Amino acid sequence: AKIVLSSTWRANIKNIEIIEKFAQINISDRTPILNTIRGEEIKKYLLEHPDITQYVIIDDDSDMLPEQMKYLCLTNGEIGFTDENYKKCMEILSDEKVL
Repeated sequence: AKIVLSSTWRANIKNIEIIEKFAQINISDRTPILNTIRGEEIKKYLLEHPDITQYVIIDDDSDMLPEQMKYLCLTNGEIGFTDENYKKCMEILSDEKVL
């Protein structure tokens, strides 16, 4: 799996370095900043990367397009990513009918 950052943190390379160090992950890319809802930015990214066949959106906000809601793993911004979120992500990624 590759991680594509769509949060507001993506605008600053220092923020990306902080996320990578803290979470011990590698961020492979960022969605474009379009100054619209996050779902539109994700849609544009996916259109520009047709090789992506599976994805999950992990976010504490639900400003996604209606067709993206089945890919959303909604987290709690105060709690963070939980075991239940992990299970939801795996469920989304394993559902061949999603795409």
